[in-house]
Amino acid sequence: MNNEQGFRFKQYMTKDKYVYWNPDRAQNGHIMITGGSGAGKTRLAKDLMAYLYESGKNIHVIDVQNTLGLEGKAPERLFDFEVRNSPYSINPFEFLRDTKDGGPHAQIDDVMNMFQKTFIKTLNNAPAMSAVLRRLIVDTYRKANIIDEDIESWGLELTQKEFQEKLPIIADMKELVDYILDFVSGGYGAKFGSIMAKNGKAMNEWHLKKMRLQDELKKLEEVADRDVDRVKKEHNKINDELADLQDHIFKNSEKLKSYFEQYLNYSFLGGDVPTYEALLDESEDNYAWLDFKFYADKDRIKTIKTIETYLAALNSAGVFGRSTPAPSFAEVNRYNLASINDKARLFCADTIVAKIFRMVYLRGEYKSLPEGNVVYKNRRQDSKTDTVIVIDEMQTLLPDKQEEARNKNLLYNKVISQIRNFGGMMMVMSQTPANFPDLFHTNTATKIILHTEASDIAKVKVITGIKDNALFQHLEHTNSHGNYDVGLMKDRVGNWVSVEMPWFEETKNKHS
Repeated sequence: MNNEQGFRFKQYMTKDKYVYWNPDRAQNGHIMITGGSGAGKTRLAKDLMAYLYESGKNIHVIDVQNTLGLEGKAPERLFDFEVRNSPYSINPFEFLRDTKDGGPHAQIDDVMNMFQKTFIKTLNNAPAMSAVLRRLIVDTYRKANIIDEDIESWGLELTQKEFQEKLPIIADMKELVDYILDFVSGGYGAKFGSIMAKNGKAMNEWHLKKMRLQDELKKLEEVADRDVDRVKKEHNKINDELADLQDHIFKNSEKLKSYFEQYLNYSFLGGDVPTYEALLDESEDNYAWLDFKFYADKDRIKTIKTIETYLAALNSAGVFGRSTPAPSFAEVNRYNLASINDKARLFCADTIVAKIFRMVYLRGEYKSLPEGNVVYKNRRQDSKTDTVIVIDEMQTLLPDKQEEARNKNLLYNKVISQIRNFGGMMMVMSQTPANFPDLFHTNTATKIILHTEASDIAKVKVITGIKDNALFQHLEHTNSHGNYDVGLMKDRVGNWVSVEMPWFEETKNKHS
């Protein structure tokens, strides 16, 4: 099936003519495979992946249904993401430590896009929610002492394992949100209670200190044989300490009264947000740096409560943590996401794809890389690409609304439009071409159409420009096992022709 020209498809109706697919010779490497259930998309994808592996490509398979195992066609490294005790996890907060184009800020945009696609799109006040969400993500990084503007906080000197341990995870973001809700949504009751508890303890210690100083004064007066000057000096010193302590107690008592009035006013009378300041050294408070006044707005509190429900769902999925998989450059990497729920699967797939995209993006344009054998550093001889992202059932990872699916900033639209410049390509599958956004059609040079349901043929004709009804009749051809074994492709001059699949068998039902 394969030769130096590429993966070979024999034309169905024309003797000894072939259509070749070679991503290193095509206008771009992307390939789109469509067809109804049972048409052979998965089977063809496995054959093409084996060919790509033999061609030296690094392959990443986003397997949403656990159907893309290669069964010996090529060696694979399987990453099973499971609901309970998953051996692997993914961390959307993991960023590339590249001081030019990496850092937390770039990752924040990706995390924002993931949330917006999976959750925020269902809400009426998306712009306001986006502002709150961005602040929460920034503060989640800060909770881990990672600040975008402070490159030294990125952990550049850490090993990969140490870096992963330093990074925040979804559970940390949920903990932060829960703390904010406890602190803010109860009318600042949590913070006021914390202030009262800390300062109540301190006030008691100050009171005990005052009693000790008063005892020392009393003992000085009871000394019979005494140096008057020394006693007077000690007496004045203790009195000064008592005066300072008394003043300190009075000032803090007045502050506590003021905070109590603010708390009552805010909680019960609809007054301004309390402006608590630390009465004591709050270095032991992990959240003393938070801008609670920003979060305290009543509309923002509602937003935070909504985000908390999403975080709870993600956290319970069991696949968001620090044990992120290390991809192989010698095997096909298959990420099995079939066991996790829909929204967590979307988030997980987006995180993996975004990570792969950024890896190739940061190394620079592929054509500018020096030739060599160092993976991700060198360009392979006579190649336009070295990295492949494979996704079956692509429509499950795209927004339902066409308007959102057409957004050029959507992760998959960015990848299909830009990754080929950096040595990447995509192989995507779905039941009909209508499931793909316009950018997928305009950026994909190779399309293969397999057996198509009659109800979808009219839409396929409009999208592809195919006018010959006979071509769709060719798609009805089956082999001796009843498997459809003919597809449609464009030949070298751009005409749609029918081609035999690798499992094609000559039978009597061949159309003339």
